[in-house]
Amino acid sequence: MILLGILASSISGSGSVSPYILDLYGNAASAFSLRRLAQSYNGSAIRVRRSSDNTEQDIGFNDSGSLDEASLSSFVGSGNYFLYTEEFDNAYWAKQRTTVTANQTTAPDGSNTADLIVETTGTNTHLIQTISNTTLLESGSNYTLSVYLKKGPGAAAPDIMQLILTTAHFTSSLYANYNINTGTVVNSAGVVTASIEPAANGFYRCILTAQCTTYLAGSLVMPFLAFTNNNSALGRLPSYTGATNRNVYAWGVQLNESSSAQTYVSASSVQVGSGYVTTWYDQTGNARNATNTISSDQPIIVNYGGIKRSGTRPTIFFDNSTDSYLLSTGYTVSQPNTTIVVAQNKSTSTLVRNIFRGIGGSQGNQSLIAQATTGFLAISTGGNAVASTTPIGTILRSFYILYSATNSQLYTNNNLILTGSGGVPGGGSLISASIGSVTGSNPIQGGVSEIIYYNFNRANTRAGIESNLNTYYTIY
Repeated sequence: MILLGILASSISGSGSVSPYILDLYGNAASAFSLRRLAQSYNGSAIRVRRSSDNTEQDIGFNDSGSLDEASLSSFVGSGNYFLYTEEFDNAYWAKQRTTVTANQTTAPDGSNTADLIVETTGTNTHLIQTISNTTLLESGSNYTLSVYLKKGPGAAAPDIMQLILTTAHFTSSLYANYNINTGTVVNSAGVVTASIEPAANGFYRCILTAQCTTYLAGSLVMPFLAFTNNNSALGRLPSYTGATNRNVYAWGVQLNESSSAQTYVSASSVQVGSGYVTTWYDQTGNARNATNTISSDQPIIVNYGGIKRSGTRPTIFFDNSTDSYLLSTGYTVSQPNTTIVVAQNKSTSTLVRNIFRGIGGSQGNQSLIAQATTGFLAISTGGNAVASTTPIGTILRSFYILYSATNSQLYTNNNLILTGSGGVPGGGSLISASIGSVTGSNPIQGGVSEIIYYNFNRANTRAGIESNLNTYYTIY
């Protein structure tokens, strides 16, 4: 059967994956990776669907054998979390004691599409935010918010405007105040960086980068722009009585998963700058490719313009809220057999988290999971399971799993954490294997970077395999 496994080759100082792992440890039944695994393999790593127009493209490897990130980024394009990014009058934007009049002046791109946002005289905060929006925000990742602003025509038009992000997933103090008359950042808190850049037709691009503190995959209201009573000293979302004729021109809001502002890309009703994996190619030549044709269930490789990573290496990100998975064909298997995995859970949820699971046949349910409530790592075959007292946690991990009836073993990060009954002994069938979940049930919330399955015992080469994993992925 197929099991998830990440197996990395040793690398040179330049980052090369040579010598290739399948050349060192051959005869794999199936192998999936975001790096080249065999010198003889001339295919691609993955096939990716971009969110902007659902076009698909194969993505291969660079000269060093790692994933061709340049081609991936070029194909997917700049990212933007927001929709209707030049249409603040759209119902997508909730106006909190503000109003919007569309297309009131020339935007930075020369079109007459910049809107006028006006503060009302109500008492409380005065801001613009999204309605509930589908979101994937990852704890520990940096996100960069930007918008083009220009002082409005009103008698009370402010010099000072504020950028913000939700406190549900960023620090509660997060804000930055900008003087859009002088082009300066005048006050901020809770940010990684805040900056301002001059743009065409009298606009400034105001930029804020912040680190997400809490993982979220689901729906979210996202504030981004607030008035400040024209007071640079006020902190996040000040409450006050609004003034008549206090207004600002705004255009081109953007939020991307990155530590800097990407080239601005507009979006209307379709989210842009994300890439989803439709096929993960089997590099053994056995054509057991892992696929998913259901758009809403495909795992992600580029999120709002940012390539998903575990450590410094790209990863395929599986997300519980969208039931993401990739499904590979099965075959006849026997015990003992070996699976090598590198994966990183990124959620503190107490749900069951399936890193991989076989489906159907006498060897079905051969799996690596994190158990509900405890998060302890467990392996199973044919319905029998044995668990360690080591929780999966949120660190990058390598896994070596030997399925061998009552003598099964589980290593993680080169440490033996489990021995015992791995379930059904002998040979049998495996109808299919699901990477990331059980075809939509309790997937890992995190990244999987490579998978290799051997239909025999690899114990005599385990140390070398784990050393290679650590050398390439810097796991421990």
